[in-house]
Amino acid sequence: MMNNVHLCPCCAAHLRVPAELHIMRCNACDADLVWLDRGGVRGLALVPPPVEQPPYTDPVQWQRRSAAKPLDAPLFVNQRREAALAALGRRRALWAAAFWFCAILFVAAAGSGLGGFASLLRHPGRDAEAPVIVMLLAVVTSPLLSYVALYFHGRARLLAENMQRYRQ
Repeated sequence: MMNNVHLCPCCAAHLRVPAELHIMRCNACDADLVWLDRGGVRGLALVPPPVEQPPYTDPVQWQRRSAAKPLDAPLFVNQRREAALAALGRRRALWAAAFWFCAILFVAAAGSGLGGFASLLRHPGRDAEAPVIVMLLAVVTSPLLSYVALYFHGRARLLAENMQRYRQ
């Protein structure tokens, strides 16, 4: 049978608490914890540290235990939300940069195709092989670049909508 998972009230670490255990210490922050099950309230509570250092204790451990304070849940949620928004913002910026890169390549391909067509019209009797190749490359690559650019734009918009959900 699996033990129930609870959050440490000091550092929000996930702790598996056996049913027979009532007093424990967090593995992550060394906070003294007690199991409460009274009046409809079930969970771990932080035991206030002793006022003075007990004999035969490790000074580093004593310093961590004396600095323990209850978890500020709204602050923790805000920090997690800001971290998620920052990660989504970086990914959105990457997709937007890929969109603009493809859009610039699309404009360059279309411009070179028009330039090849203009050189064909200006000099009809000269060598027509190079301008025709440029025009054909523009005709082939323009739809591909536009499709890829629209794909990147859609990804950036999806991430922007996802960011809006975190901001609400």
